[in-house]
Order: sequence, then structure tokens, then C-alpha cells
Amino acid sequence: MTNPTMTGTAGTQPQPVPTATVALTGEPTTAEDIVAEQPQIAVLESTNSLLVNATPRQHAAIALVIAHVDREPETTSTPYVVYPLQNQDPEELASVLDELVNATIRAESRTSAQRTSTTGTGTPGTAGTTGTESKIQTSARPSGMGGPRGEEDITIVPDKATYSLIVYANKKNQQWISQLIKALDEYRPQVLLDATLVEISKDNDFTMDLNLVSKYPRMLPGGSMTTLSKTGTTGVVALKDPFPTGQILEGSVTNGSGVAFYADEHIQALLKLMDKKNYGRVLARPSILVKDNQEGQIKAEKTIYVGEEKTSTITGEGGNLSQSSDIQFKDYSSGITLKITPHIASKEVLQLQIELDRTDFDPSDPGTATIGDKTVPKPLNTVSSNVGTMAVLPDGATIILGGIETMTQTKGTTKIPLLGDIPLVGILFRGVDETDKQSRLYVFVKANIVRPGDELTGNSDIERVSRKKRDAFEQDEKNFQGLDSIPGIKPGKIQPEKILEDDEYLQTLRNRLDEKKKEKKEPVKVEVKLD
Repeated sequence: MTNPTMTGTAGTQPQPVPTATVALTGEPTTAEDIVAEQPQIAVLESTNSLLVNATPRQHAAIALVIAHVDREPETTSTPYVVYPLQNQDPEELASVLDELVNATIRAESRTSAQRTSTTGTGTPGTAGTTGTESKIQTSARPSGMGGPRGEEDITIVPDKATYSLIVYANKKNQQWISQLIKALDEYRPQVLLDATLVEISKDNDFTMDLNLVSKYPRMLPGGSMTTLSKTGTTGVVALKDPFPTGQILEGSVTNGSGVAFYADEHIQALLKLMDKKNYGRVLARPSILVKDNQEGQIKAEKTIYVGEEKTSTITGEGGNLSQSSDIQFKDYSSGITLKITPHIASKEVLQLQIELDRTDFDPSDPGTATIGDKTVPKPLNTVSSNVGTMAVLPDGATIILGGIETMTQTKGTTKIPLLGDIPLVGILFRGVDETDKQSRLYVFVKANIVRPGDELTGNSDIERVSRKKRDAFEQDEKNFQGLDSIPGIKPGKIQPEKILEDDEYLQTLRNRLDEKKKEKKEPVKVEVKLD
């Protein structure tokens, strides 16, 4: 039997950790013999070394193992990886990844717990780790425990400043996370939404009013109605006072409203007739560009201001109280809010989720309220309506939303009892007032899928759409600059003469096209003359 050899750190006399000793009976010759006789190994924490008592063959084997394990890594890897994003929002993508990671970790923990419960084995105090078949490595630390961060922990932090995700995870988890981020950070085509809001209003108002005044036995020229003795006022007011001489017939028509007056020595009559019809159209044509599955919002508002009086009591010198009134104006809004979320179902098909909210002021509301004996202004009453729908339409098609209608109709009649009910003749003893106000809102939504164009031609969907709007704007500018103040004299240009300059990107594309045209060689003509 050979004598044991002691190895350690020079200059120290460490105290070996008590270990089990095995009697060495002879020189081992095979691998089974090397491991059959266990060596003695002690850990020296003060010198960060191992003290080994073994045979020469065991020392050689142990030295190989230590040399393989105790070496510096070729490259130092960090668990933090920054993933720059090109298309997706960092916060939205981080929320999706966090939900996915947490759900998977919970599922893996339940699977590990069931496996431990079935086999009856496991390490106390651990939440369970996944096997080699699992794609996600979960942390082995129980939740709520302190201590350093585990290698299997996954932390995802969005960075809006750099438009990127910062992911803390080990190498295995970084692999599938990077693949998932790459798959989710795909380019999403944009959708151009052209909305046209048209409101058609109709206002019909019919009024007929007949006033009759008579005096018995007759109206003497220059006379007037009898004055009541008790009140000192006239009981019946004449239409024309003093009474005219002879017969009078007058009439006028103003803005479609007719007035006729007749008077003689027995009667005075005033007839007012009006039949008013108004039709109006309010048009708004906004356009917005949104990403696929991103909500776009169009809002058209009308704001009114209502004055409110506020009174405050001020204590002056000597305890005298005085009141101070202040008028403040508060704004109230009504209008239309249109929310559209497009989803590109296929190359040429779109799904549109549309929600329309409309709020109108009640036209019958006087806008005042009576408190005690005082009338004060108040906010107008509002009427709201909501429409929500889902539509599937081809690329470039238009959907029409109609039927959003408001209607206010009134019909009033005043009459003299009995006389006003006589057929035909009763119209002379009646007053008629009819009102019909209607408003219909039509919403047209046109959706176009906008894709990047060919870099060589520059004929992208965005350029074609922008060119159409740009041409319309430049035509308006041309009309503005060309308006002459003095006939025959060319008007001067108002600076800046041109508001929109050519885009650098479009100019670069045009230059490339010009260069490609120059590169095209003209065909060479060869003439051969034969004698």
C-alpha cells in the first residue's frame, strides 16, 4: 500500500473537515478500483482550496476533474439582453410576454408539484423545477423569499426612450424569448380611414294667426275702444287706433311671411300666415391613418358657454358685510365621437369595429331654471345616442351608417269655444302653430389597406393617397394666390408662396429613376455596305 499524499495551499496548516475514512488495501488498477476506495477531501474556505488525501492514481483523476471545472470561462455572458423593436409598442409587448411567462410558470409549477406528489420525492423548500423536456426554466426559489436573483427568473422591462425591451433571463430562456419577440414584432400594415359625416336637417314651421276686433254699433272714425272705469285700461285693444276713416285693405309679404289687414266701421281683422321650410347640410370629411388592430378616433364637438352668477359675502371694516357678484362662463360640449378599430382579416378583406357616440343639446330646453322668485341660467339638457357594429368589407369599399335620427315635432291649436269647431268657418276663430324639426346623420367610412411601395418606383399606397390630398390643397392655394383685387392687374404673391415642399424621400426616388433612364443605352446601328 502506498503512503497517502497531502496537497494544499503552501504556508498554511488547515484543519480538515471531518470525512469518512476508507482503508486502502492496495494499488487500484481499474476505474472501478479507483472509485472503490474513496479518497479523503477537505474544503479550505480560508484559502479557497481543496485538501485531498488519495492514491497517486486517484490524484491524477481528481486533478483532471478539477482542471476541467476550475477554469475561467472563455466569454462572460450577461443575463440581460436588449431587444430593439421596430413595429410593436414596448409596453404592450411587455404586457403580453409577462402574461405568457407567468401563465407558463404557474402551469410548470403545478406539473412539478403533481410529479413530486406522485413520486414522493422532492427537495424541501423548492417550488419545483422543470425537466429537460420543458422549454421554460422556472425559478426554484419559493415565492416571497428574499435572497439573490435566481438564474431561472425572467424579468421583462419596456424602455420607451429606446423603443426596446430589456429581458433578464438565462441563456435557455433567452433563446425562446428572442424567437417570440421576433415573431410578434412583425410589420403591421396601416389602414387609411376616410370618414364622411353628413347631417341633413329639415325644419318646417307653419303658423296661422287671425285677430278680429269689432265694436257695436260701429267704429266712428277717430274714435277708440272703451276704457274700463275701475282699472283705467282698455278692455279690448283695437288693431288700429284711432279708428280709420272708410275701408282699409292692406297686405305685405316679407321673406315668405304674409300679413293682411282689413278695417271698416264694423270690424278690424289682421291675418298672419307663414309656412317656413329650411333644409341644411353639415359636412365633415376627416381622414386618419392607423395601424392594424389599433383604434382610431374622430371627434367633432360643439361647445357653448353658459354664464353663471356667483355671489360671495365679504366682511369689511367694522364688521360690515357686503355682497359681491361675479359672472363666470362654463363650457358645455356636444358632438360626435367616432371610434374605428380595423383588423386586416386577409390580403383584400377588412373587419371594422365601429362605435359612434352622439350627444345633442335639447332644443326645447330654455336653458334657465327658476329658484324661488329668481330665474337663473342652467346647462342645457342633452340627448345621447350610441351605435356599435362590426362590418366585414373588401379593401377600398365604403360602409354607410344611417338611421341616426333626431326628431322634434309639435302641433298646437288655439280656438274660441264652439265657434272654432264650425266646419270651414271655424278656421277664422282658430290659431294654428305646427313645428317639425328633423335631423339625420349619415356616416360613410372608407377603409384602404396601406402597404409599403416599391423602393425603385416610389408608388406606395401612402404616396398615392397623399398625392391626392396634396393636389387638392395646392389647387386651393393656387386659387388663393390668383385672386385679383384689381381687374387686369396680376396680383402679387403672398409669402410664403409655397407652403408644402417636395419630400426628400420622393425627390430621392425621382433622382434614382432619372439615373436609371440615363443608364439605358440607345440601340447601336451598324451599316454594312457591300460592293
